[in-house]
Amino acid sequence: MRSDSLFALAANVVLYTLALALPGWQLRGSTAECPASSGVAIAVTPTSATKASLFWQATPGSLPIGPITYGIFRGTSLSNLKRLAETTVPFYEDAGLQPASTFLYLVNATSNGLTLSGTACTTTPSVPSPPYDITATPLSPTTVKLSWAQHIDSDSLAIAEFRVYAGTSPSDLTLVANVRNVSVELNEAAGTTYYYLVVAVDVDGDASAASTIEVTMPNHLTTRIRGPQSREASGIPLLAQASARTSRLEDSVR
Repeated sequence: MRSDSLFALAANVVLYTLALALPGWQLRGSTAECPASSGVAIAVTPTSATKASLFWQATPGSLPIGPITYGIFRGTSLSNLKRLAETTVPFYEDAGLQPASTFLYLVNATSNGLTLSGTACTTTPSVPSPPYDITATPLSPTTVKLSWAQHIDSDSLAIAEFRVYAGTSPSDLTLVANVRNVSVELNEAAGTTYYYLVVAVDVDGDASAASTIEVTMPNHLTTRIRGPQSREASGIPLLAQASARTSRLEDSVR
């Protein structure tokens, strides 16, 4: 078997191995949106909601010996392709894409006046959905617990973390926590109103829309102690309140 044929076989094996091993990799196909082509085999994968990586291989022996120049084009169909770049290396990083959108790429390989082309399509993932059901619960006059829920979208990347912003003005918020759980406890000042913003961030740094909430921290917690004679305890330390409840329970079982 000729060496260039062996090389072509090896190149195709590599491309198809990548396509099978990495979710999102696609090779040129014969669909209406992504027409079949010959001469250049292309693999393309979205690396985030706004970026994609391309790698290609012109069929060995199909172009004259000499330097090869590659022209990269992108569009949503063959009729609206836009030239992105010209390069001499067989890979390209594309940025500025729209999330949850399908794109068609075309690569021209030219050597000594002969040009071969190939196409490939890919769909970018969506950005994460925003957190929902957000609550802010004061646990003490100086501690608040934020909790929320997160919907996992099948067409988006995995959630890496949640970023929590806080401040006393909705227009001046500061990042105060990066967490992987759907809750966080924060230390605040008693009697102060705080504004909170929570965003979900995927593994490539794409951020969701924000969910917001505000809460006014109490100056003290009011707890009703139930016993033979109910009374209201205001400003009693939490430990003292717990001791009072325990004492009432002990009295009731004697």
